[in-house]
Amino acid sequence: MTELYLLRHGETEWNKEQRFQGRLDSPLTDRGIRQAEAIGNYLSTTSFDRIITSTSERTFTTAQIVRGNRSIPIDNDPIWLKMSFEEWEGMKHDRIKEKWPNQWDSFWNDPISYQPQGNGESFSEVRLRAAKGIQRLLVECSNQCILLVSHTVTIKSIIACVEKRTPSQLWNPPYLHPTSLLKVDLEKDRVELLQTSHVNE
Repeated sequence: MTELYLLRHGETEWNKEQRFQGRLDSPLTDRGIRQAEAIGNYLSTTSFDRIITSTSERTFTTAQIVRGNRSIPIDNDPIWLKMSFEEWEGMKHDRIKEKWPNQWDSFWNDPISYQPQGNGESFSEVRLRAAKGIQRLLVECSNQCILLVSHTVTIKSIIACVEKRTPSQLWNPPYLHPTSLLKVDLEKDRVELLQTSHVNE
């Protein structure tokens, strides 16, 4: 059986500033680094065969911290990238809500009707990407223990695929704080929230 752990990256500067990141990037905050260190301690006795990240620096940095001094290969794959938001990327939440109130509302409350800006991704496109990624992992990482470090919507889409949730259920619990850790049971089509490192400032 393939063991799959899902981890959201640590807090970033743009998380702290309440900016949409998408395909753009920002570094981990000091708190984000401590979050990753705490999860690294929690996972220190888990024998991972591979760690896989998106191609964003924030996921790779988180993975390096979690790995510590262990000799576990880290690979990156763009299939696990954050949802593309186009014009929203780098903008603060309040500004997006003010400029695109209908899209903002549908993004959070009606994922089915959400229409992205420009060439941004829809939720269905991210879900399709996540489904392809899972199938790839099942083939390439059969009978391995894998840590996948990715992003909120991508992880939410993995959960939706595994648990066969409807598109309208995308934002159902669990809420993914920075460094939320989940374990996927692919035999029982179930995802379990294991740990979130709550680190004080």
